[in-house]
Amino acid sequence: MQTLKRIADDLNTREIVLGDLWNNEGKRRYLDRLKSEGFAIDVAPAGRPTPVENGNGSAALVAQRTRKGPTPKDKHLISSADKNPFLDQPDLERAEKIWGELQFTLEFDRHDNAIAVLMRVLLELAIIYYARAQGLAFSSAEPFARRVSSVADSMLNRGMLDARGRSIIRKFESDRPIVSAHSMHQYVHNPNFHPAKSDLKAIWNVVRQIIINSVR
Repeated sequence: MQTLKRIADDLNTREIVLGDLWNNEGKRRYLDRLKSEGFAIDVAPAGRPTPVENGNGSAALVAQRTRKGPTPKDKHLISSADKNPFLDQPDLERAEKIWGELQFTLEFDRHDNAIAVLMRVLLELAIIYYARAQGLAFSSAEPFARRVSSVADSMLNRGMLDARGRSIIRKFESDRPIVSAHSMHQYVHNPNFHPAKSDLKAIWNVVRQIIINSVR
């Protein structure tokens, strides 16, 4: 718990930001720093043997027994706890169906490409609906990232996003890889750009509020 509290504090004070943790090298560097400061990193949950406690010294064997792929709650992009915001919206039937597929049907490691493309489509349907309902005008040449930005500004002004949420989405507007509108575009149009589960989840955590708030 102390380790988790420290991680939460580091994120809250921006001692580290999500950009520091996107790749495995960054994660290892941060965890090594915590370990050097005395925080527990390699301690197994109560009742589960660590490699040393197991007596045979085989970390690989323990990993094989405890890592058998995604847990049930981790199989889908959208948590089952989230209510579909597009229910009972006749003109958003497609968005409702896409949400349902991302929440209950499409699974990581089996449908990553479908998840990536449909997440991009869902975000576009959401911002188009919101813009129409709130009287926001987009030019035909306006980039997708800029459209998301305009919607986020409107939501901030209406109290649907706080300043911290808006700052996270501002990073999404950049053309940096991984968590960005640029990446979502690449998922659709770049034949060599392969989605990864961790990247998809990171992007979803950024755009989730935009999508949910679009019908409010």
